[in-house]
Amino acid sequence: MNHRSWLLVALVAAVPVAGVAQTVPRASNSTFLGLQESVYDSTQYYNATGGRSPNGCNFQKNATTLYAEHGFDQRDTGSVQFEYDHLSCGASVTNGLYDVQLAWLHEMRHSDTTHLSWKVMALAPTGYSIGANPRIGYGRPGAQFGGVYAGSFVTPGGYGFYSIDVGVRGYTSYPAPQLRTFGTIGGDVNKTVQLIGEIEWDQALGAGRTLVNEGLNPEIFPSFSDGQAFALLRVRVNAHLSIVGSTSAVFYGRNYGIGPTNAISLWSDI
Repeated sequence: MNHRSWLLVALVAAVPVAGVAQTVPRASNSTFLGLQESVYDSTQYYNATGGRSPNGCNFQKNATTLYAEHGFDQRDTGSVQFEYDHLSCGASVTNGLYDVQLAWLHEMRHSDTTHLSWKVMALAPTGYSIGANPRIGYGRPGAQFGGVYAGSFVTPGGYGFYSIDVGVRGYTSYPAPQLRTFGTIGGDVNKTVQLIGEIEWDQALGAGRTLVNEGLNPEIFPSFSDGQAFALLRVRVNAHLSIVGSTSAVFYGRNYGIGPTNAISLWSDI
């Protein structure tokens, strides 16, 4: 790969945690670490017909997320993500570790400015109780497989990038399978500041099986669809460390909570 292609790797691979991760392989033996603190607030949800219904309480999720990504060679990158949640809905409170996410990206082909890869992901529940209320997750193993196309372009402040990540996710028992699509575009304003925008669209593929203890978490339904928009501001402290602020909003849904997620992150290349 030439210099510009490796710059694309540095730009696009550094968009995990707040949004999609692993859009191009990392350089061999290089590691990325991301640490994020986020808050999600919701008092309403989109019901099965897309109308707004009250949650019955003010649901809040405070999450601490640790993400690590490592390039094993020029074509293969692996990652792992851990998330610890504090959930509250009125007087009901739950704390615990959310599903661990393991992923592998393999590049099939590339040019100086584009990359085409496949990606596989496994989701492993961590032993939390599905009887807790609000419940942390589905408590069921899951897997996702799909493809990623990424590219770069020149901006007045340096370089920009874009990616499209499409995959199908399924769980054992419930919820229903989903077609998951994630689009990202970003660019340098100057050497220090980078702006990033993202769109996520998850579409349910079926009604899903009966969910045990649906509970008070508006993100937990047997079958759900949602559309979300993300805006990120990245400030480079130095060549290896960035501070990132982000916000997101849910603009579409079926059986999905409505509310913003605000986050602050540290990104580090090792």
